[in-house]
Amino acid sequence: MEHSKQFGVLMISLSVIIVAFGLWVKDYNDKIAQVQTNQTGSCYLPDGTCLHATSDIIFYSFIGLAIVLAAIGLYLLVKKKEPKKAVIKRIQNVNNSDEKIAEAPKTLRPETKSIFDIVVGSNGAILQGELVAKSGMDKVKVSRILDKLEMLGLIERRRHGMSNLVVLKKK
Repeated sequence: MEHSKQFGVLMISLSVIIVAFGLWVKDYNDKIAQVQTNQTGSCYLPDGTCLHATSDIIFYSFIGLAIVLAAIGLYLLVKKKEPKKAVIKRIQNVNNSDEKIAEAPKTLRPETKSIFDIVVGSNGAILQGELVAKSGMDKVKVSRILDKLEMLGLIERRRHGMSNLVVLKKK
C-alpha cells in the first residue's frame, strides 16, 4: 500500500478514536452535571455557566476535529497518483522539439555509455529507479555515473516524488 494511502487510513482511524474519546468525555461531563444537579437542584455553576452547555461545546469540538481528520484521510485514500508513464510522456513532449539531443562523447567509459544509451533508448526521459533496473547496476554506481553525465551537460535530473526523472539535455 502506498504511503499516502497508509497515512489516510491512519487519519481515519485517529478520527474514530477522537469521536470515541469525545463521547466518553461528554458522558463523564454529563455525569458531573447530574451530580451537581442532585446536590444543588441546578446544573448551573455559581458563575452562571451551565455544565450541559460546556459538555456540548467540548463534544462538538471533538466531532469537528474528527470530521476534518476523516476528510483529509478520505482524500488521501481516494486521490489517484499520476501514473509514471503519463509523467514521462509529458516530459517527452518537451523533448520532442526541433532541438537536437546531445550526443555522447566517444571518450565515455563503457558503463557510462550504456547508462546514456538506456536514457536515449527511452525517448530521452526515464525514472532513475527504472534506469537502475534496466542497467543491472547498483543505485550508487548509477547515481555516480549520472553525476558525471550531468557534469558533462548531457543529462538533467529533476525531482519526481521520491525519485529523479533523468532527462536528456538539448544541444
